[in-house]
Amino acid sequence: MNGIDALSALAGIVSPVALFAPVLYAGAQREHYSHLRQAISDLGSVGAPDATIVNVGIVCAGLFAAASSYAVRNAFGERGWSIVGMIALVLGGLALACTALSPWRGDPSDLSLLPNKLHLIAALIGFLGISVAPIMFGLQLRGIFGTLSIGVGLVVLMLAFWPLQDDCRGLFQRAALSTFFFWLVLICASRIGAIARQQGSN
Repeated sequence: MNGIDALSALAGIVSPVALFAPVLYAGAQREHYSHLRQAISDLGSVGAPDATIVNVGIVCAGLFAAASSYAVRNAFGERGWSIVGMIALVLGGLALACTALSPWRGDPSDLSLLPNKLHLIAALIGFLGISVAPIMFGLQLRGIFGTLSIGVGLVVLMLAFWPLQDDCRGLFQRAALSTFFFWLVLICASRIGAIARQQGSN
């Protein structure tokens, strides 16, 4: 099972690259695009240049994050709160992937269209999932990783759902995602290290 465990951890490490590389590329191609004011969804909206690249990246990042749940669960333990954390991580990753499967249409504030409503619902579920997952895993494990995980989850929750984002919506969104992926990469890298040490001792 170490092979599956390692692949799961590798998926978690690759997931932020899959998300942010297309976003940075597409943002650089649009002269007036602001990473501080505008959401990532604007880059993947229907009719936007490079929307396909951005949406493929979002889908891959979400699926990779969901796939990493196996390794993260093994890193924290296979029972109790870890099971809840694993479920939250899977749901969060899949929901974020679904935002790209229902890309935004028209004005960023237009919620009259069904695809936009589905996009928003998926985004809310996704951010809730990646907020709850670290907290649940943190409750499972005492020590620095447990405390760090709970703190990360609370920070992601605050950033993602802060009501007074105003013209900094892009900043809050990216800060929430970056905080989550920092945690995910850290945990997955430590898991790969643990697997390597285990194999070395055999």
